[in-house]
Amino acid sequence: MAQGIPQGGRDNTLYQYAVYAKKKWPEDWQDKIDEFNHKYMDPPLRSQQVQKTIRQHERKDYQYKCKDQPMCAVCSPLQCRARQFGIGNSFEHQVSDLTKYESDESTWFLNIDGRRLKLSTDQLYDQHKFRKACLNEINMMPNIMRPNDWDTRIQTLLEVVEVIKMPHEITKTGRFESLLERFLEDQGEAEHIDEIEIGKALFEERKYVEKIKDNGAEKEVEVNKMTAYFKSDWLQKFLKKNDFKDFSSTEMMAHIRNKLGGGDGRRKIKGKTAYLWYLPWQRKNQDELRTPDMGEETPF
Repeated sequence: MAQGIPQGGRDNTLYQYAVYAKKKWPEDWQDKIDEFNHKYMDPPLRSQQVQKTIRQHERKDYQYKCKDQPMCAVCSPLQCRARQFGIGNSFEHQVSDLTKYESDESTWFLNIDGRRLKLSTDQLYDQHKFRKACLNEINMMPNIMRPNDWDTRIQTLLEVVEVIKMPHEITKTGRFESLLERFLEDQGEAEHIDEIEIGKALFEERKYVEKIKDNGAEKEVEVNKMTAYFKSDWLQKFLKKNDFKDFSSTEMMAHIRNKLGGGDGRRKIKGKTAYLWYLPWQRKNQDELRTPDMGEETPF
């Protein structure tokens, strides 16, 4: 169309455009065909030929001739199936504005014919679950598409998706870190390592190796940091009490080691070797409570 339709391809092109125009402008498609002819044909077809095409399509609804020239040279079947007025009419609904609320279990929203549809990742990924969600939420069920065409549809939406990251505190790792902090701060500090056996955490200094930059060069140095030692069994009991079931023991240890800079080891407790977890920990400042002044105030 941008280059103009030359002689030899004008009849077929007008036929194709008539199929498209009837789908997009069912009330005045005939006028659109005449307009198309004068705007894009080089030179325009005679009025008699245009009217013949219009009468032909008034009698019957035809389909696109995808394998005829000059259309087949520029045809993209996957894109055509993903168009509202493309082949198969697989996209009979206007779909736009994909939004992702990103978290451990992300929630997606999608506009379908101007109505907002809430989806899980599984519902967006799986075409059958998507159609079921449409049926349940907005009382419509889009036509089923071939798997490759469905993938193309989702990829097209993802190219312009709006991603909104949820606060760290409401993620699984955020809730785990919050409960870990409560466990270490609220269970009471062990005055002796033996008190770890009753669920307390022991705070001691420990040497850590850290990488720093010195005049542009990276080197390793030893630093002393306050470290919390505790038994994993007591932490897991605390998490269970607070209804946290999102991490296994392995996932907890991996997070403590990889994200929090901690680890695990063995130490003697009451003369026996015990398996402990540890991590660097900056204790909260325990400000002294101010005692209110209970003396009488003299108004004057």
